Amino acid sequence: MSFRYRNKWDSDVVFRGHRFQIGRDLSLYPAVANGGFEEQELDALLPRVPVDAQVWDVGGNIGIYAVLLADAARDGHVVAFEPVPDSHARLVGNLERNGVRNVTVNQVALSDKDGVAVMAVHADAHGCDQIGGPVEPGVAALEVETTSADAFQARQGLPDPDVVKVDIEGHEPEFLDGAWGMLSRRKPLLMLEVNPAAWSADRYDRWQATLDKLFGLYGSGQWYQAASHAVVSHVDVHGLEPHAYTLILPPAAVGVGA
Repeated sequence: MSFRYRNKWDSDVVFRGHRFQIGRDLSLYPAVANGGFEEQELDALLPRVPVDAQVWDVGGNIGIYAVLLADAARDGHVVAFEPVPDSHARLVGNLERNGVRNVTVNQVALSDKDGVAVMAVHADAHGCDQIGGPVEPGVAALEVETTSADAFQARQGLPDPDVVKVDIEGHEPEFLDGAWGMLSRRKPLLMLEVNPAAWSADRYDRWQATLDKLFGLYGSGQWYQAASHAVVSHVDVHGLEPHAYTLILPPAAVGVGA
């Protein structure tokens, strides 16, 4: 795969009508280049984003969701969060490449408190960068600034978001703890990655408690796996296979975007 894309890493890739420069990323480039990147999830999420929505993109990576969400919420605003410098720079570049003006980018990781965390950064797979991940050969350890969503929102004077997308490689429970004030007030449309492949063995109980708490707030949501989805009100994380799933929880009072 590396040889196949050797001379293309920094070429623009057209995806869903927008242009992206991805760079050398073996986990992301092929899926975007062939048009299949998170197709089911994007098809489920984007039509439900109101045209004037306030959106948070937590785990912005190189900006694919930020660009697409900004287009869907073209009369609204997207607040994106990406702490890794290389990914942050590509995110900003992809916004400029597509002429996007309604996105604010923040180089900080959302967690459950203000501070500093160690992030495992993968040179050829930034989509796998994670706080608390194993620092193995070929993986760099990077200190990143952290804050909670509730604290960030209060400092910035931001309104409660209508839509929140979260994909932060297993650190979602900490984000949700730090965002609970905002979530419980607004109950936004919430798209959450659930990826046991990114968890250590001692994280399963934390994840179970997190999902139980979310279902207590929202009632039920749509659970996406492979090419199928179902409405669920409970997920047993101990029975999950080691790959990524997506949970979309419905908003309290968000209309359908144009």
